[in-house]
Amino acid sequence: MSVRVNLKSKLFISSTLIMACIGLNAFKEFSVSDSEIARRKEIITKAYNYGFPLVLMEYSKKAMLTKTQTKANEFNHVSTFPDWKFRDVVRPNLDTYYSNAWLDLSNGPVVVTVPATKRYYLIPALDAYTNVFSSVGTRTTGTKAQKFVYTGPNWSGKVPKGMQQIKCPTNMVWLLGRIEVHNQKDGETIVADIQDEIYIKPLKCHRKVTYRSNSFSSEIYTAKEPPIDYVKNLSIEEFFTKMSYLMKINPPAKSDSVFIEELKEIDFEIGDGFSLGMFSDEEKEIYSNIPEEVQAKWDENSYGEQTKSWNFYKENIGNYGINYEHRAYISAIGLGANLPEDAVYPMTTVDKNLEDLNGEYNYVIHFAKEEIPSVNGFWSLTCYNNNDFLVHNELNRYAIGDRCNLKFNKDGSLDIYLQAQKPSNYTSINWLPIPEDATFSLVLRMYWPKKEVFKSNYQLPCVKKISN
Repeated sequence: MSVRVNLKSKLFISSTLIMACIGLNAFKEFSVSDSEIARRKEIITKAYNYGFPLVLMEYSKKAMLTKTQTKANEFNHVSTFPDWKFRDVVRPNLDTYYSNAWLDLSNGPVVVTVPATKRYYLIPALDAYTNVFSSVGTRTTGTKAQKFVYTGPNWSGKVPKGMQQIKCPTNMVWLLGRIEVHNQKDGETIVADIQDEIYIKPLKCHRKVTYRSNSFSSEIYTAKEPPIDYVKNLSIEEFFTKMSYLMKINPPAKSDSVFIEELKEIDFEIGDGFSLGMFSDEEKEIYSNIPEEVQAKWDENSYGEQTKSWNFYKENIGNYGINYEHRAYISAIGLGANLPEDAVYPMTTVDKNLEDLNGEYNYVIHFAKEEIPSVNGFWSLTCYNNNDFLVHNELNRYAIGDRCNLKFNKDGSLDIYLQAQKPSNYTSINWLPIPEDATFSLVLRMYWPKKEVFKSNYQLPCVKKISN
């Protein structure tokens, strides 16, 4: 027979024996060494990064289901675009309508039906740890009518003929669907009709078997702050306790096995919660500050690879392997990141001279013919104010792109004008409003980018200040 002695027990037994032998006063000589504290801090920091996306996904799911009054295994189709008053999320998208669903596969597989459409669309699937493990859509599976069967990690069985199986690493899955929209009228008619034909049913229903819905019935979000702020404000004990529970119902990947072994050094057991009670007061103070230290490091990070004045991720995003720190950072700045093959979002806050963009000035972006965004899908340029929301303007024009009636130059080049006041001449066709006398940022969204975008020498033209 073997008896498991955990770290708490070891500490108790050791301290009792030592005090009995040499007395309480001498016990100070046997305090935890600096190297041991440093090692534990290293593991706890790594664990915080590891678990942050998992915990954030859980509370984001609760918040979305609560706000939309949607159940698990059910799409919530958003058939409208935000305007300048919109404050739910920062940097809102004005290119696609969203179709979101949170899958719970613990009660069996579900079937997602997609109609035939000539429209560009994508439905990436994120596991509980925010890794994109599948991305159906125009780029990967085409535009014909299809049925996809999403199966959980422990499911075994046969998928009906004519359906495509998608094996999911966790029972919690987020489907973050997007469909291209040309304009408001197009969205309200054609795209909304497409959304109506995208739906989810349990595989059991297709087999005419009685089905009992398992729909996160207790998923109510009661916090006043957004999920990202709520999770950031959790104490280290609260955070690890939630993380421990979530890891039990969403088991880690095999590639995480080395890290899971390291967790035993801080007496972290999956499904058992977590407490700092076993540590000294000095250690408690050190470990309690880890969330704040990690978050501060995220704030210091730069966004992606810099090419001239633009920053964006060409790789290492969407699926992270064992790079837990990077995965946590991406989830903190933008939960639900795409695979680069599906879309990249170059961003800039500075002009050619690396000076902050400011509505006090007028600007132009000159795309030479060969510099026009290279995509198989489509592209757009959106302006955001210094709070990352849309800019109020007389035309209600918040983005501009290849679905607009842009005016190209005779040589095939393109000029986009950025200014607070409407131009008086023909350039208003290519005008993107910016805020008056305030800083702002630009995001260039490129859907299904071509191969040249991922080459090391790929460059985007800088924003150039021009005379008012």
